[in-house]
Amino acid sequence: MSELIKTTILSVVLIGMIGAAGYYVALPLFSADAHIALAAKKANGQSPEDGQTIGMSEQQFQFRLHQMTHQKVVADEKRGAVEMTPETIENMLEVVTANQDVYDRAFFYELELNAWQNGDFSNAAEFHNVIWKLQNGVDGEATGLMTEEQEARFVKTHFR
Repeated sequence: MSELIKTTILSVVLIGMIGAAGYYVALPLFSADAHIALAAKKANGQSPEDGQTIGMSEQQFQFRLHQMTHQKVVADEKRGAVEMTPETIENMLEVVTANQDVYDRAFFYELELNAWQNGDFSNAAEFHNVIWKLQNGVDGEATGLMTEEQEARFVKTHFR
């Protein structure tokens, strides 16, 4: 094998390894949780001006809420997941509070997030389906709540 081919192969392999390593280092910076935390930080103590949202648009907010419900609901199809932690719930509450006068359904979101903050997920499937319909969902309507065992498997598969 010629020296040029060996050098080319080695270069391609090294570039691939560096790219893969960079991906795994940068991934947390672009995760949904990081996006929510950044939006909450921007929203903290801010008020929207001229109808502009702070942190994230209402559509983005709905999208993240929808992904949060995936941890709690049974559905044939789920696309994406955001771990429903106390911190994530608190961050989403900060965003909706800052955008209270801008989001069309702020009161609706806030009610559900406050229930979640208090450990009440009983309405998560219905909430999922409302958000799902608002986003023109086709596949993946929630049919109920997961059992504790199902949720533990989902968390282990998607977040651990």
